[in-house]
Amino acid sequence: MEMERAFAVQECRDEEKIRYAAYLLQGEAYNWCQRLQYKYEQDGEILIWERFQIAFYDQYFSRSIRIQKEQEFIYLKQKGMSVTEYEAKFTELAKFAPRLVDGEQERIHKFEMGLKTEIRKQMVPYKLTTYADVIKVDEDEISVIDITMKERDVREMQIDNRILLNDEDSKN
Repeated sequence: MEMERAFAVQECRDEEKIRYAAYLLQGEAYNWCQRLQYKYEQDGEILIWERFQIAFYDQYFSRSIRIQKEQEFIYLKQKGMSVTEYEAKFTELAKFAPRLVDGEQERIHKFEMGLKTEIRKQMVPYKLTTYADVIKVDEDEISVIDITMKERDVREMQIDNRILLNDEDSKN
């Protein structure tokens, strides 16, 4: 996750991402990476970052873990998370379901559909066309929405508690 944030800031090309990832790998993982790069060279293909990630997850995560993480991604909703927490979880789990978000519009749609309804409604006027724009959308406004929703939830709980207390008092 940290590595990908660094890639975004530095606007790295795929070959730079792969070279840096290979640098971080050690032991057998490094050897595996070298073999993968060699295979692509021999086949006359270009190893792009997405293919590298898929191959890495296939190699180092069991099928059952990958399926579990994919299911988590399919059913991911913001619920009690902040937008930032939801985005981090979305990014983490999306790696296990690349075919579900392989296009920019699919990624945007999946992300937006997992947001709380109130936040999703606030994003409609923006007509965002890239995932990066969705993430960068007026974070102050999203934060205000999050805070307002939390305040509303607290007020509703206080009202519910008062109703319960009044019911108990009337029974006594």
